[in-house]
Amino acid sequence: MQNVIVKLETKMIQDGQSDTFSFVENGTLAKGPKGLMLRYQESGQIPVKLVLKEQQVELTRGLAPDNYSKMQFVENERTRSEYVAGGQQMDIDVLTKKISFTEIDANSTQIIVEYDLYSGLYLVGNYIFKLIFGD
Repeated sequence: MQNVIVKLETKMIQDGQSDTFSFVENGTLAKGPKGLMLRYQESGQIPVKLVLKEQQVELTRGLAPDNYSKMQFVENERTRSEYVAGGQQMDIDVLTKKISFTEIDANSTQIIVEYDLYSGLYLVGNYIFKLIFGD
C-alpha cells in the first residue's frame, strides 16, 4: 500500500446550472485482485473507494445502507448504479461518454471521466470528474 495525495475536481451541470467542486485529500493506493484500488476520505468524513481497471472505473462513496452510491463507468456504455440517500434507493443509470488515463510523470496519474446521469429516461445532469493522484 502506498500513501498518495488525491486532487479531485468535479464539474456538474443540472437544469442549466453549473457547479464545480474541488479538494485535496490524503489517500492510499494498492493493487487488488480487480485492479488498482484508491481510497480516501472526502472532506475528511465520507469514505471513497475507486477501483481502476483498463478503461473502467468503479466508484463507491459513502456508507451503506443509509447514504452511499456505487457507480461503474465503462466508456460508451450505460450502466445501472446504486444510489441511496436518507435510506431511500433511487434508480440511477450512468452513461459514460469518455474515460482517459494519463501518466503525468513517474509518480502521478490523471483520470478524467465524463458522464451523464439518468433517472429512467430523464437526464439528471452532465458531469466531469478529474482526479490526480500520486506522491
